[in-house]
Amino acid sequence: MEIVSQLRPNEQETLRRWGDLPLLLVLPGSRSSEINRLLDIFAKTVDAVQKAFGPIEVVIPTVPHLVDRLRKETSRWISQPRIVVDAGEKHAAFRRARAALVKSGTVTLELAVAIAHFLATVVTKNGALTFSPITASISSVLRPSCTSAR
Repeated sequence: MEIVSQLRPNEQETLRRWGDLPLLLVLPGSRSSEINRLLDIFAKTVDAVQKAFGPIEVVIPTVPHLVDRLRKETSRWISQPRIVVDAGEKHAAFRRARAALVKSGTVTLELAVAIAHFLATVVTKNGALTFSPITASISSVLRPSCTSAR
């Protein structure tokens, strides 16, 4: 139960979630094979959302052995993601995020706890997703006043 209090936003964090620059979590997995399969798909989605709807904050919680690789492979993204390893920073990002791109696994359970006030989550196992619906789903949450017709 302790993890629940670490993942659910308090009232102030809930207000910040909708007042600050939209935060998108990107969680491509903790194995090299998952990064190989999903990071490019997630990068294209993040780029498309930013081009269509403006600036967003991107946070990639990860494990220590992937930090250097993720920094290198995300160096050309439109918006440089903040890569975090610390559990406290990860939980803070979960509490502020409006949407998430996630490789299915344990982290999807953590996100389920964090959705106390709504967090749109797109989950994939093998990267078998259609690009446009992902972008439309995330975009509608990041910029609630926009419609998918835009």
